[in-house]
Amino acid sequence: MYLNAELAKQNNAREEKWRELLTENSLTRDPNLLKKRLRKGVPQSLRIIVWPMLIRMDKHIQNKKFKYESLLQISSPYDREIGLDINRNNVEERPAIMRKSLSNVLHALSLAYPKIGYCQAMNTLVMRLL
Repeated sequence: MYLNAELAKQNNAREEKWRELLTENSLTRDPNLLKKRLRKGVPQSLRIIVWPMLIRMDKHIQNKKFKYESLLQISSPYDREIGLDINRNNVEERPAIMRKSLSNVLHALSLAYPKIGYCQAMNTLVMRLL
């Protein structure tokens, strides 16, 4: 019982430190403190807030180059391979809307990350995330 109470106390203290860091907007102001906090881990309850801030998600969203909708309007050199792989992975069991979503996500990824493009089996990973 004591161990659980002590762990809860430590987690609460760590979460409070992260909240202070977020309210002071110190994520970019004090890199050493941020590194120290990251090494100890981001509390589960704050990950949904912290991780998008760290990868500067707002900048990516504003950047039209990476807008999902606009990427769907451009043809990809990998469209043929994506179509072949989708049909190989037992997606017949899945609704057509799921197959279309999978195809769209893989298409957009192949354009957003041209150095990676598309490689076989990416569809298996993306299918699990959908």
